[in-house]
Amino acid sequence: MRVVARLLLLLAGCVLAACATPSGEPAAPAGLQVIKDDYDGATIVRQAPVVAGNLAEGDWNALGFEWKSKLPNRVLLVAGTRGVFRITNLVVEIDGEAAAVKTASEATDYGDPGAGERWSMRLFEVNWADFERIAAGRTVRLKVVGPNEMFATTFGGEHAGAPVNATLASFRTTVRRLRGEPD
Repeated sequence: MRVVARLLLLLAGCVLAACATPSGEPAAPAGLQVIKDDYDGATIVRQAPVVAGNLAEGDWNALGFEWKSKLPNRVLLVAGTRGVFRITNLVVEIDGEAAAVKTASEATDYGDPGAGERWSMRLFEVNWADFERIAAGRTVRLKVVGPNEMFATTFGGEHAGAPVNATLASFRTTVRRLRGEPD
């Protein structure tokens, strides 16, 4: 839960930074970290959650990622939406094909009740091949699912204006370099 809380704080910073960027000037992806885990020596690449869809269209789902060198074929997705919302599932469709998404946490993290804006977030997992498909997808549909409703967001190569597009590319390039793969 501490990881999700830290990611929520980084998300808030990313949203504020995006609002402060003059229009027409591309913002560099914020929140990408490469760290060494002192516990097991693993290299961790972590991208703080950013708004996944186009803000102009009211898409307020968020998506972040984490990769560890000790588990090189899996990527954790931190997915959620604005407000207090119990997340039960995450559905990801890449150019019309479903990705194999697994739940990686027991419960939804609802953020800090004292914060000005709350985000509900939950951890999920995809394999590296599906993450590569997400990063290269023309149209990626992200559905944050709860007991009685669902919030959908679209991003990808054919959907300019989605803040997550730039973070996907930088995260993918960084991980591929660490995996010893060509860009």
